[in-house]
Amino acid sequence: MPRFIPVKDPPALPRLDPGDGTLAANYHYLRSVQYRDGEPFGIVSIHLERSIYERHREAFHAQAALPILSRLDGELIGRAHQTMVIGSADTEAAHLLRVALNAPTAECHCVVTDKQDVAIYVAEIVYRGDCVRLDVDLLRNDRHE
Repeated sequence: MPRFIPVKDPPALPRLDPGDGTLAANYHYLRSVQYRDGEPFGIVSIHLERSIYERHREAFHAQAALPILSRLDGELIGRAHQTMVIGSADTEAAHLLRVALNAPTAECHCVVTDKQDVAIYVAEIVYRGDCVRLDVDLLRNDRHE
């Protein structure tokens, strides 16, 4: 469940890396701390394409945004991509996530584009390091015989 954080001067546009798609004309910015069982596990800063936000405003203020997007018209979403790097908690993240300064974090940049490759959801997420687990089968064989 997100707890929203007021932002005095939100950035008007999200950061897009090469290959992330193109910018929409307008975005709405939301920032929250995500909780599970009363404990914070992530700080989420998102830019939502404004017309999508306006059509589903109440839902976006009641729950996490990505599950809402996944339930929208299936023709809307073209692709979704996430990049994760290992980082450490700065002063604000340590306070909001209730961890020590410089505690390990997983920092994610997540982009969802529409069928025209316009970025409709761009998130910068900082997860507590103790809430992230990667499980990769290094010998997985995807060939169908």
